[in-house]
Amino acid sequence: MTRDVIADMKNRLEPFGLCEGQSGAFQVGHQPKRGKFAYAGTVFGGLSEEAIDELELSLPYPVPEQSRAIIPDAFRDFLSVANGLNVHALSINGMYWRSDKGIGAPIGLHYPNLGRPPGISKLWFGFGSINGVWFSQGTLYLSDHGAVALAHVDTGLIGATWPDFAAFLHQEVARQLASHAPDGDLLPGHNALPQFTQSWEMISKRFNDKRRSQPDVMPDEDDDDGDT
Repeated sequence: MTRDVIADMKNRLEPFGLCEGQSGAFQVGHQPKRGKFAYAGTVFGGLSEEAIDELELSLPYPVPEQSRAIIPDAFRDFLSVANGLNVHALSINGMYWRSDKGIGAPIGLHYPNLGRPPGISKLWFGFGSINGVWFSQGTLYLSDHGAVALAHVDTGLIGATWPDFAAFLHQEVARQLASHAPDGDLLPGHNALPQFTQSWEMISKRFNDKRRSQPDVMPDEDDDDGDT
């Protein structure tokens, strides 16, 4: 399934430019108006079983019932083909210190597993994200039952679900390709985020405005605990 999804993405975007790296890594769908090195899609070369074990041992494990982090089998299978991928607003993370020459490295898997939105189980495995147009972002999780969920980063609201990782990968990559022009612009009548996320931009803007209205408190330069 993963190989088929990647092959379809590559075939659809290759007419707009292709840059190939090592170990099967590539960037496809050049977007010159966004930047000299901007591409619609990036696939990082797959990992060996030994590398996946190394990655697993490096991940945080916030679950007291586990002695270490556990990468779900479905995601291990994905990593053996691709050490993460990006297509338009979708990002699937991987081993950040494994870099493909000429292509680069994915966002690290440790990020979505260090912290999580309110109400999201510590048994869920974070593996990526989908960005909205301006403010909104959802984190992708594999549940302990193997389903995939998209959770709002600030509230933990579940905006989209898929029955398993294979269904998610097939449906969401296809949706990203259908929702965006090759240059990255969102097509009329399409949404940046999937399923039941129509209110997320408004919710995220409120959180963003609140954060901006509460600047970091800097220490007063005149304050001195000692007498001078």
